[in-house]
Order: sequence, then structure tokens, then C-alpha cells
Amino acid sequence: MGDDAGLRETPLHSVHVRLGARMLPFAGYNMPVQYSGVLDEHAAVRERVGLFDLSHMGEIEVRVDGALAFLDSRPAMTAHRMPICFHAAPSLALSIS
Repeated sequence: MGDDAGLRETPLHSVHVRLGARMLPFAGYNMPVQYSGVLDEHAAVRERVGLFDLSHMGEIEVRVDGALAFLDSRPAMTAHRMPICFHAAPSLALSIS
């Protein structure tokens, strides 16, 4: 599978590995690219449900006075209720048919 040294892992990394995902480097992360095959996976999502791990798709750091007030002004979250170093972005997107 190649040299994975220095690659970051998403919170779901161990689940992907345990389920037999083919892992490859992508955007600095060791990411699952395939399980059983494109056609099988397409059918599974169309007939049942699919998950997509979004945790590698973006991070922000806000290090200024008033950061919590700024983040609280965003409609999707209430930052002052979350611990320092929280992950505010969703980790999963669901496709349910």
C-alpha cells in the first residue's frame, strides 16, 4: 500500500481499515478509495445507504480576540458551548435512498 509515513488519518481511519478499504494518500491523508469495487459500491449507495468521511475536507483556525463571538455569529453552530480544539465541521455526509 505504499509508504504512509507522515500521512494524517481521519477519525474513521481505523473503521475503514477494519472493513478492508483500499487506502491511498490523498491531500495529506491516508484515505479509503475503494472497498469492493465501483459497481458494488454504487449499487450499495443506490439501494441502501452510503457514508462519505468529510473530516479531511477543511479545517479552520480562528486565533483572534472575539473568536467565539465571531464563530457564534455563523448560523450552523454555537462555538461557546464547544471545548477548545473542537471539530466544528460535520464528519459525515449521508446519502439515503
